[in-house]
Amino acid sequence: MKNNGYFYFRENCDTGVLYDKYSGKIFRIPKSVAVNGKQGILSENDALNINGLLSDKPICTDISNRKDLNHLRLMLTNECNFACTYCYADEGSYGVSNDNMMSNEVSLDAVKWAYSKYKNIKQISFFGGEPLLNLKVIESVCTFIVNEYKLEKIERMPLFSIVTNAYFITDEVINLFSKYNIHPVVSVDGPKKVHDKQRILKNGGGTFDVVFHNLKKLREKMPFSIEATFTTNHDSEGLTMDDVDTYLKKEFNVTRMIVNGIYTYKDGKLSHINALASKQKLDYSKYFNDFFNSENYVYNDIIVRLIGVFQKPYYLESFCDAGLTQYTIDWDGNILPCHIFTGEDEKNLGNIYDNSSLKDIKTMINTKNIEFCKDCSDRRFCQKCLLDIENDYFKCENFRNGLTVFFDNMLDLFVFDQDRYLDLVNGSMKFGKE
Repeated sequence: MKNNGYFYFRENCDTGVLYDKYSGKIFRIPKSVAVNGKQGILSENDALNINGLLSDKPICTDISNRKDLNHLRLMLTNECNFACTYCYADEGSYGVSNDNMMSNEVSLDAVKWAYSKYKNIKQISFFGGEPLLNLKVIESVCTFIVNEYKLEKIERMPLFSIVTNAYFITDEVINLFSKYNIHPVVSVDGPKKVHDKQRILKNGGGTFDVVFHNLKKLREKMPFSIEATFTTNHDSEGLTMDDVDTYLKKEFNVTRMIVNGIYTYKDGKLSHINALASKQKLDYSKYFNDFFNSENYVYNDIIVRLIGVFQKPYYLESFCDAGLTQYTIDWDGNILPCHIFTGEDEKNLGNIYDNSSLKDIKTMINTKNIEFCKDCSDRRFCQKCLLDIENDYFKCENFRNGLTVFFDNMLDLFVFDQDRYLDLVNGSMKFGKE
């Protein structure tokens, strides 16, 4: 039988479900067929009928002529007031020797460049370094976009977001966030005893007390997302990923968060962080179980993207949409597929002041049609960072085990609880970023 058929059934119901992992189509089938399919003991006739329902291969969508850009990330600076012990970006500098600030002129030219290529931009995010060190550019970009929208020069407003260490969140900043509906993504690594070991100032001082105070004040005005980085410092304090997740959710009442391990590299690149890499990894099966069993859904990028793919009949042939449906532009107007390649000239796709065509990202990255992945029935759902791809980091068992939990829960909601299914999908659209 084709390997893209996924079977599901409820013990107390007569209905069985077949999900086509290639097309996203859902079929109601006899429960007996679903049970036998799950066990791999379909009769020859049933297998023939099931194969007749299933697609032969996933449909790859062509995004080369798309009208909308999913994400424009502006690198406002490579300066940072923190010296995080695990920072993949060399304390925010990205290995660039000079401190750089994006000017108002470059920021607006970057936005104009993007709108010259695309009808709409779904999200504009402010990144660094620490982007709040360049507050004037944030306000300048937001003001420009709002005015363009009022003048009907752009069709719809993008979502504004910012990734910040939260140290400089003041009343002025909160007012700016509120005025332009800027969604903050903040970095907090857990309780003070761990956070202050690794998210430190340049002089070595801790940052938790200031960040904690600022976020409590921010939470009174608006929701925000949290990204936490999990290291051996947590191990030494007897903390698990679940402990950090539970602590941050309870403390700040967030609707979206993720606890991640740190980036590691081959060939000694930034090898100083390897010693900080915890052996604890995100258990996808447990994560998805906890997510679906929660009274209120708390999202992260992984679950948001999976929900999006679950409903679509097509897939992207790349593991990541960097350089395809999103771009990063630095302070000199260089166009990069992703912020992680800031400062790497060979990864530049072009420059906003150069009228020549952008370099094709496909020459720089692998696709899901490589030998390792081309026959995988789950490849439509696979997500992977360009850094992992560059370093041939393919460890799929954990993720694929988690997908079975994801599929079971999504199909159960779709067939047996449409109201909660719609709540889930609407929530992912509200808090998700493509």
